Amino acid sequence: MGSLGCNFLCPGCQNWEISHTKVEKEIRSLQFVTPEESIRHARDSHCKGISWTYNEPTMWFEYTLDSASMARETGLLTNYVTNAYITVEALDLIGPYLNAFRADLKGFSDKTYQRIANINRFDGILKILERAKHFWDMHVEIITNLIPEINDGKSELKEMARWICDYLGPETPWHVTRFIPHFRLSHLASTPLAELEQARQIGLEAGLKYVYLGNVPGHPAENTYCPTCGKLLIERMNYQIIQYHLDGNLCTYCGKPIMGYFEPSPNDNQPHNIPRGEP
Repeated sequence: MGSLGCNFLCPGCQNWEISHTKVEKEIRSLQFVTPEESIRHARDSHCKGISWTYNEPTMWFEYTLDSASMARETGLLTNYVTNAYITVEALDLIGPYLNAFRADLKGFSDKTYQRIANINRFDGILKILERAKHFWDMHVEIITNLIPEINDGKSELKEMARWICDYLGPETPWHVTRFIPHFRLSHLASTPLAELEQARQIGLEAGLKYVYLGNVPGHPAENTYCPTCGKLLIERMNYQIIQYHLDGNLCTYCGKPIMGYFEPSPNDNQPHNIPRGEP
């Protein structure tokens, strides 16, 4: 579910039409769904849960808080797709009701965050990520949209990867995604594949076990591999699962527990049109 607005003004935002819009201009195009209705829609559609995404969910915090509380009461999973620019007090209000926290880490320096997000410091974001992971025991995944000449420096990526590994844990999934020209950064080129692959290698060398590449359909780094035996466990093509070799959350080859939430294995290895939820 998504709405309008954001507390960042990222110049390359891929959802800029809704995150940077003037609310008074677009409000008539929205459909209001009460928290109760959202729960009913999810259950009637046989969804496993609700994700608040597309625009920054903290912008409609009270709504997502009410919805997350109701969702957990009815057995639905809950997920925040966020830039993690939230106060500790607000996180602690919604923390008991969130299963997953998929957060952007746009860079690893104040300078980068000033250029991308127009905020002066980013250390508060790191504290929120740690608290979501260790205090509230959420499943945390990190995504970094790699923008040429802005946040693609090797030294900064190395610092970021080491921090994720040391403070969130080596099994934390890190998604490095290809920048696609949007909005005020439409003049830039898309991220070269070689840079994405180099960033992934940086993550693996830092000790991270699940480093994915995004916006590169068909690339092997879209897939999940067992960190112990190296076997292919989930083969993906965009939003389609081509192969699936997990028994619950265990590698079917060596029995290694794989980080994440997984349904029982499909009965065959035919393509399954299942939304991706790496790992």
